[in-house]
Amino acid sequence: MSENLFSEKLTWFKENEKPEVVLLVADDPKKIRVVVAWSNMLVQQKVHPTLLNGDSESEIWDWLWEQIEYSLEDLLEKTALPDY
Repeated sequence: MSENLFSEKLTWFKENEKPEVVLLVADDPKKIRVVVAWSNMLVQQKVHPTLLNGDSESEIWDWLWEQIEYSLEDLLEKTALPDY
């Protein structure tokens, strides 16, 4: 699995972001805090990525999330939201 596939799929999602998605966050202070905290997080691609086993938008999106590492504890701390 190459980093190029990860970058290619992530770029596609970024280029096809829909502005109306912002409306899902705009009226929810907790979601806004998560977005702000996320932008200040250390997020990196896993050293040993898994294979992409589908080509639907949903499968690719799920696969992208499986390929990254981040600290949930750090995210919770930065948002000051209660643990889940």
